[in-house]
Amino acid sequence: TWLFQIAKNTCLDFLRKRKNKVAPDSISEEQMLNELEKIVDHRPLPQEIFDAQNFSNSLQEILDGLSQKYRIVTSLHLQQDLTFEEIAGILNEPLNTVKSRYRRALLLIKSHLSKN
Repeated sequence: TWLFQIAKNTCLDFLRKRKNKVAPDSISEEQMLNELEKIVDHRPLPQEIFDAQNFSNSLQEILDGLSQKYRIVTSLHLQQDLTFEEIAGILNEPLNTVKSRYRRALLLIKSHLSKN
């Protein structure tokens, strides 16, 4: 019942903020439910936050386990949002070498994730 009361109050607050002023007492329950369906909370649920954090920790452990040549390319591309051309310039490596290392790193990450 407390959840319904919170939802009802949220709906009434929403209706009060709207241009067409509607007296809360004149709203039927059906109208209230229709308006309530329009209210959407886009924030993630606590379980989703927990799962994302666990996945992030697992992914970081996998990245830490990669050899340095794969870890650097993956980190620069995914975390620093650098293009492969930029990474090739930074590392002074051919572009195809950087692309190849990135692809191999992704395959290693995928194989580790499939084991878990």
